[in-house]
Amino acid sequence: LVVDESAESVSDLKTYGQKLTDLLLSIEATSSLIEIGVRKNNGQHLALSEFFSLINSKVFDQEFLAKNFDHDFTFFVYKNKDGFWPGLATKLQANKSWVILKPEIAKMEKSPDLASLFITDPGAPSGGFKDTLVVTQPARSLKFSTPSANLIYGWFHDYLLISTSEAGLKEAVGRL
Repeated sequence: LVVDESAESVSDLKTYGQKLTDLLLSIEATSSLIEIGVRKNNGQHLALSEFFSLINSKVFDQEFLAKNFDHDFTFFVYKNKDGFWPGLATKLQANKSWVILKPEIAKMEKSPDLASLFITDPGAPSGGFKDTLVVTQPARSLKFSTPSANLIYGWFHDYLLISTSEAGLKEAVGRL
């Protein structure tokens, strides 16, 4: 997925969701989990904080992301009969502890901007975040009214994984 820094053609004016959907529809994937490389038009990988800016998400503060997580991250999309469900895996910087960062990450649960993590409208949240287990590890989950739409996150092997699908998160954890 190439992110253009300046618009030079009409196709450059497409939104992140439009560009990602176009890309996904052009891929003949044999797997339900697709890793997507996100790069700037100069070939450089997009940093995690830049990605949240790209999707117009204010779920996390960009400075917080830059200070605590590696700039490189893995962006993935889970595909099922209900659509495409993005997610990401990001590793803590070497000198950081997920235990210390856990309360700051949990602040995302109060963000009014959670729908920005989806590429299609997830519908209305069904209640609040709830504790769950994913591959025996604790996670937090918020279901939405659209089938398969479930914002779920947790810590797995010093990685923070966030997915818009529980099945997508489980598959991503299995590939860490």
